[in-house]
Amino acid sequence: MTHNKIKILFMSDWGDTGFGTVGRELCARLASMDTFEVHYLGWHANPNHLEQARSMGIHLHTTQFWTGEDQFGKNSFNAIIDNVKPKVVLTLGDPWMTDHVAVCRARDSFMWLAYVPIDRDVISIPWQSSLRKPDCLVTFSKFGQEIVEQQVPFRAPRLILHGVDKVTFRPWYPEGTNENTDHDELMTKRKGMTLGKEFADKFIVGFVGRNQVRKGIPRVAKAFKAFNCKTWVERQEVNISDPKTGEIAQTMTANEFCRDKQCFRCDVCPAFQQREETEKSIIYLHTTRGDGADVHDRPGIGWRIDEIFYRLDLNGRVAITPGYKALHGLPRAALAQIMNCFDVHCFLSHSEGFGLPIVETLSCGVPTLVTDYSSMPELVSKGGGSTVAVRDYDMFVTWENEWANADIGDAADKINKVFVDKEYAAQMRKDAAANDYAPTWDVVAIQFKDLILEALNKRG
Repeated sequence: MTHNKIKILFMSDWGDTGFGTVGRELCARLASMDTFEVHYLGWHANPNHLEQARSMGIHLHTTQFWTGEDQFGKNSFNAIIDNVKPKVVLTLGDPWMTDHVAVCRARDSFMWLAYVPIDRDVISIPWQSSLRKPDCLVTFSKFGQEIVEQQVPFRAPRLILHGVDKVTFRPWYPEGTNENTDHDELMTKRKGMTLGKEFADKFIVGFVGRNQVRKGIPRVAKAFKAFNCKTWVERQEVNISDPKTGEIAQTMTANEFCRDKQCFRCDVCPAFQQREETEKSIIYLHTTRGDGADVHDRPGIGWRIDEIFYRLDLNGRVAITPGYKALHGLPRAALAQIMNCFDVHCFLSHSEGFGLPIVETLSCGVPTLVTDYSSMPELVSKGGGSTVAVRDYDMFVTWENEWANADIGDAADKINKVFVDKEYAAQMRKDAAANDYAPTWDVVAIQFKDLILEALNKRG
């Protein structure tokens, strides 16, 4: 009966973001248990979402996030606590998004579990303070757990990885094909059925992620451009002429010229040569255009995609999911089908607390390249992926976040290895599909159930 259940208030995104996906996957499973009554304070949620939540067994509470008056539920949180009277508040978000939980007027009435992303190896002083406030701190990567243990003494964070839906995200075999079908034939059918026959013979470098600055989309674009450059890939020498005499004044290696002198600005590089064999390659972005048509997708939040590819002279070489909005994506099965069309997934984010698209594309059997920083290396550690070297580090304005710049040349080389080495690519696909680093969402829900009951028992 409902009155015997433990009331939980979960708070995070409700839309089709990473947080929103985790929230729905986790809360639907907790709600299906006899143990919990699950309430969900959904950032970006509106009354149109109530029926969807109800069908999942979730009591959804909407916010006025879109007006700017109730960002992250700061204004509505106290009233919902008074009304619901939860025993447990479970938050999923950066510490600055949930600081109002610590000053709730009924703070002593509930236990606060904070499920936090740690995506940098230096935690800012304000974040260190915020991370001490929850009753129980849970990270979703080993990287995050280790960083908190090092920099926030006596915090003793717990670890519960994000999950992956392996029923939805798996290698897809269109009708008339199976695991024994010739790979080129299989990919031709996948691409033609999903993206259109004009894509059927293309080598596709894919990217899946929200269009925001941290995701490093320009680095993916530049790596794709460098993969297309004969000078770089074949490591040709570059002769530099004296502008006055026209005679060769200097000869540089491709490393010296492309990496150190030009810094992979292939759009303005006089030595760029389009490789004939990669002319049919394209880059496919499952993201938004960043053109401001949607209030959540304006310049400054992310990148103007059309501008980037115009500047790189890649017109006609880029495809983007049509109609996709920042908070309203495709059905998960449709996303998995798109992922299955990628020959390689290039995810050069500057930093990640986890990176759901990484484990989802791996689960689809797609070779995946990730920046060798934060949580990303551990996600590919069990096969099917490769880390891209860090060229240097920078600091971002939000909480002085330390982040990594993936080496564009290294990324281009690793894209090319998948392109030219068929045996290597085949093994990568096999290893990716077998990668079981991320648990299923059912396992994640059970881990949270056990943690909640343990924590409540300790609290008395």
